[in-house]
Amino acid sequence: MSFSKHIWSWCTCFCLLLGGRLQAQIPTPSSVLGHTPGDDFYLANYEEAVKYFHVLAASSDRMKMFTVGKSTQGRDIEVAVISSPENLARLDEYKKIARQLATADGLNDEQARKLAHDSKVIVHIDGGLHSSEVAGGLVERHCLAIAQRLPALVVLSLVRARRGDPGVEELLDEAMRLAQPTGELQRIGRVAAACAEVAWYRDDTASAAEHARIGLRAAVGKHDTWMVGELAFWGRRADPTLELPTDIAEPYALMIAGQWEAAAEAWQALGMPYERALALADGSEDALRESLGIIEQLGAGPLGVIVRRRLRERGVRGVPRGPRPSTRVNPAGLTSREVQVLTLLVRGHTNTELAGRLHVSTRTVDHHVSSILEKLDVRSRTEAVAAAFGLGIVKPGA
Repeated sequence: MSFSKHIWSWCTCFCLLLGGRLQAQIPTPSSVLGHTPGDDFYLANYEEAVKYFHVLAASSDRMKMFTVGKSTQGRDIEVAVISSPENLARLDEYKKIARQLATADGLNDEQARKLAHDSKVIVHIDGGLHSSEVAGGLVERHCLAIAQRLPALVVLSLVRARRGDPGVEELLDEAMRLAQPTGELQRIGRVAAACAEVAWYRDDTASAAEHARIGLRAAVGKHDTWMVGELAFWGRRADPTLELPTDIAEPYALMIAGQWEAAAEAWQALGMPYERALALADGSEDALRESLGIIEQLGAGPLGVIVRRRLRERGVRGVPRGPRPSTRVNPAGLTSREVQVLTLLVRGHTNTELAGRLHVSTRTVDHHVSSILEKLDVRSRTEAVAAAFGLGIVKPGA
C-alpha cells in the first residue's frame, strides 16, 4: 500500500471516530493536496503529507503534531497524535508511564499492573515504501522527465548493487547519459558517487577514482558538503593520493581520516546503518564483527564479502559464510528447503504428510514451518500460502 493510501485510510478512520457532527469540518485530502490518495500517477511526498496532517490538527481538538527529531536529510520528523482532548492533555503523563513499563526498572508486578491500569494504550501507525518499490515503478515508465527518472535510476542501482543483485550497469549507464548534459551537481554528483561505490565493490579502483573525479569537478564552488563528502570518500578509497576539497561533511571527513569509531558513532546518530557498517569495516576485529551483523540484517552481500575477507585475513576462525545464493535471491530469505516446504504447504499437505514426503521427522517439519512463518511475517499457514503467491516465491500451478 502506498504512503498516500495509508494517509487516506488513517484520515478516514479519524473522521469516523469524530462522528457526523464534526465530519464536515475536516478537510479532505483532495481539498489540501489537490489529489485523492490512490489516484493514478500520484504519490504524496513527505512535505505534502505533513502539510495535510497540520491542516487536520488545526481543524480539530483531537489531534496534535509534534517534532521528534531530524531526518538524515535535515527534515523535521513529525508525529501526529490522535485521541480525545482529555487524553491529549495527559499525553506527557501517559508517555512517562509507557517508558516506565518498557524498562520495568524498579517495578514489581503490582506496581506495573497499576501503571498499566492508569495509562492508555498507545498504537503506533506509519506508512511508507521501500525506495526500490517506488524507483522500480518509475524506471519502468520511460516517458518520465529527467528530474523524476534520474533519481529513480540511482536509487534502484544502489539498492541492487548493495544487495549484489544483477542489472546495475545498465541503470547507471543510462543515469550518467542523462546527468552529464545537465552540468548540475545534484544530478552528476549522485550518479558519479553511485558509480564509484559500485566500482569499489568490484575492486575496480581506477574506475572508482575516475568517477569520483567527475563528481568532484562538478562540485567545484557548489558548497554541498554531503555530496562532496560522499565523492571524496569513494575517491580516496580508490586513490589515496587524490586531492580533496576541505568542505566535507563530518562523518565522511572522519572516515577519510581513519577515525572509524567516531565516524560509526556519527552515522549511528543519523540513523544510517549501512554507512555505520561501512565505517566499522575499517576497525578492529570487534568492529568488523559488529559490521558483519549489521550487513547480514540489511542483506548487503558485496560489503559482507569484503568484511568476511578482512576477518579471515586477521586469522579469525569460524567466520560465517553468509547466505547461499539461493537464499539471497529469495524475496523473503527462505532457504531452498523452506521453499520446498512452502510449495508443499500450498498444495495442502499436513505436517505429517510433509515429513513423509521429505523423509524427515515431524519435529523438523514443525521447525521449517515456524521459520517460514517468521520470515514471511505471517501468523498462519493460510497467510503463508497467500504470501508465497504474492511474493512470487511459488508460481501458480506449482
